[in-house]
Amino acid sequence: MRIIIGCALALCMTRPADACGVPDLGNIVDAMAAMQPATQSVSAPIIVVGLGVSSDETAVGLPETASLGWGWGERDRGGFVPGVAVQRVLASVHVDHGTVASLTYGWYMNYGLTLGLDAGVAAGVTGTRGLGPITQLTIGLHGFAVQLGSAALYAPERTMVSSVELVVEVSDLISLI
Repeated sequence: MRIIIGCALALCMTRPADACGVPDLGNIVDAMAAMQPATQSVSAPIIVVGLGVSSDETAVGLPETASLGWGWGERDRGGFVPGVAVQRVLASVHVDHGTVASLTYGWYMNYGLTLGLDAGVAAGVTGTRGLGPITQLTIGLHGFAVQLGSAALYAPERTMVSSVELVVEVSDLISLI
């Protein structure tokens, strides 16, 4: 009879493990489920503005950059570090001693750390005229970044243009992507 009463009391008690400080496995499973990535597709305009220092083999200047484009990829709202990873196409204008226009295709991610890599073609519109390849590497935190750029403009002769700029990934800051 004592055994039956003991079993009945054990079944009626609510969570006897809580009294001993043993974690409830149901809560642990719920916490693990909340950490699972919750991805969604994203497709949105990309806006980037920047200011920095550049050199085109003849002089050093202070370039301003404005980029407008489109990005598509995935946004992760769950997990330990939510963020976004997109592919993007950017049309940019770099104004310094002259104006350089570029069209690039690249990759951008922001999971706490901002990383981007873009490559394409650049054209000197004013100042140093020419056409050639351009690459840009972006490294930063949550949309504020340093962008390292390099272009080779080929006209009658080759001119190397390089820059270091502080850029703001506006689309990332206002959560468009």
